[in-house]
Amino acid sequence: MQLTDEQRQHVESCTALAKRLAGGCQSLGKFLTRDEIRSEAARFLIEAAFKYDPAFVSTRTGRPVKFSSYAYQFIRRNLARLSKTMADDWVKRGVRTIQESDDAESQYEREDDADDELEAHDAARVVERGMGTLTADQRRVVALRFGIGHDPHTADETAAAMGLNRRQVQELELTAMAAMRSFLDDSPE
Repeated sequence: MQLTDEQRQHVESCTALAKRLAGGCQSLGKFLTRDEIRSEAARFLIEAAFKYDPAFVSTRTGRPVKFSSYAYQFIRRNLARLSKTMADDWVKRGVRTIQESDDAESQYEREDDADDELEAHDAARVVERGMGTLTADQRRVVALRFGIGHDPHTADETAAAMGLNRRQVQELELTAMAAMRSFLDDSPE
């Protein structure tokens, strides 16, 4: 899909904004290079240009929304979402690595290269340290849900095993993942 002239002007007028937002996103620095973060911000800027409608009106002020305001919120929200997704994936990869190393029967030949295996074991070590920051219930939920030391459980199975309802298990899992992301953000690279 091609940018219209108006969309191209919007993108050109906010390129510095996208670079500034990319530069301020330290949490992605653990997963992506500076150039990759800038590329993601540029992609989100272009996506914002496609989605922007000059008829957008602020619900708070009732005035039209400027493209720069729309782009700022769009890029910031999507960079935060990307950071959360990458951190969650990194934590889950570490949990899976812990589970694989705990379960001798699940050892298999890996086709990944040595760097991927080393990164997975680094993630596992950080996850193990991060698990120490969780409450006992949060640790148990993570262990049951991700199958550390046994097969993974569904939310319903975890709820039954812990004597909780499904919603309580989901809340514990969400707070545990948030705590793990926070631990990851605070840990050295």
